[in-house]
Amino acid sequence: MFKRFFPDHLRGQFLRYLIVGAWNTLFGYSCFFLLVRFFLNLLPAQPALTASIALVFATVINVTNKVALYNFLSTFSGTHFVPPRTLQLAFQLSF
Repeated sequence: MFKRFFPDHLRGQFLRYLIVGAWNTLFGYSCFFLLVRFFLNLLPAQPALTASIALVFATVINVTNKVALYNFLSTFSGTHFVPPRTLQLAFQLSF
């Protein structure tokens, strides 16, 4: 039955998607948990606010992680890695 739904040339890709899905889930929950613990130390009297703040930060981090994983798996990305964040400045002097 597995061969019927996943031909030979897609089995490796299916396994990669399962691994990335498991990683994404594990990373997301652990990131949220650690951020809640961190913000609970800063604001121990307000657990609802702590959870909301941790959710916002965790969402931003997890979206960045998802984009990096998508670029790694995508056959159309070309480079298969996330380029490093850089800052480029240019200036021109005319005399």
